[in-house]
Amino acid sequence: MTTTSGNTIPQLETLEVPISLLPLILYRFSRALCCKDTSELTAYCIQNVFILLDPVLFAASIYMTLGRLIRNFNAEKYSLIRINWLSGTFMASNVSSFLVPGTGAESLAGTAMGITIAGLVNQVVLFGIFILVSVIFEKRMTR
Repeated sequence: MTTTSGNTIPQLETLEVPISLLPLILYRFSRALCCKDTSELTAYCIQNVFILLDPVLFAASIYMTLGRLIRNFNAEKYSLIRINWLSGTFMASNVSSFLVPGTGAESLAGTAMGITIAGLVNQVVLFGIFILVSVIFEKRMTR
């Protein structure tokens, strides 16, 4: 996409991987802070939150890649879910997977631990459904 002045604006595809790697970088930074001062609880909490949230953002980039592959190959007829619904469905579920562990990770005791586990189970089930959709698409495509 270009602006009227001719400058290019980065599209979502180019920002996908750096955004998914941002929590990993922030996790490493908070981990380094924990090593220097073991009594600092804030850095430890930030580290735990990024351990939980990084896979969600990485999965989001994978979900969007499948939709682009289907669109680029003009193979919507082989997809289990319509292309208009594919990315949106997985991304909406991914947002819930992002919010649930994020709220539970702020306090890893009692009910918050149950919330975190529920978010992780949600994330695993969602990724399993995505794998199923991807495998069905691949099998239909290779026929």
